[in-house]
Amino acid sequence: MNIGILSIGVFLPEGIRTNDWWSKDVVASWEQKKENFLATLTPKTKGEQMVANAFANTADDPFAGSRERRIAPESMSGTQMEALAVRNLFQNSALSPSRTGALLCHTTVPDHLITNHACTVHESAGLPSRCFSIAVESACSSFLHQLALAEGLILSGRVDNVLLTQSCLFTRLIVNSRRHSPWFGDGATAVLVGKVPEGRGILGTAHRTDGKLQD
Repeated sequence: MNIGILSIGVFLPEGIRTNDWWSKDVVASWEQKKENFLATLTPKTKGEQMVANAFANTADDPFAGSRERRIAPESMSGTQMEALAVRNLFQNSALSPSRTGALLCHTTVPDHLITNHACTVHESAGLPSRCFSIAVESACSSFLHQLALAEGLILSGRVDNVLLTQSCLFTRLIVNSRRHSPWFGDGATAVLVGKVPEGRGILGTAHRTDGKLQD
């Protein structure tokens, strides 16, 4: 049995923030801080060398190639964006939400801190009550972890299809005077995973955890 992606949905807010949004004084301060930081680096480790190379590759562009990013309105939540991405997914496919056996959500900025916000997406998307719905939080690795869990659920025979959703509202968390603030925007995606024909799908997975890098 091969497991792979059946359909993809996307939601992007209409608001656009271009590089001109940051003042020249703020951008100049990033460049000065970068020079100060590079002066402290002694590339003794592979990690330090990678950081130095990354800064060197964007030496002439403080925005690191970014030109614009989408910004969600203050009234919009991450789960609302995910529900819209799910709607886009099913509009673009012949598949029905009623066949979804599990929902795995990654909501960067959840609506609430101590409730299962996957239930909010579940209700908005019109999924069946038997759909197993949970939040999966592992920062930048969330989609890959969702995919591995989905593969296991389908291979075990518990469900036929698993819906994965991800939303980003980083613009509400990041201080806009920080150098990395232009790297992020807002949006949501949805991915439906299920059985696919031979020769397609996931070929293999590998995961590694290094808790020493938590900070």
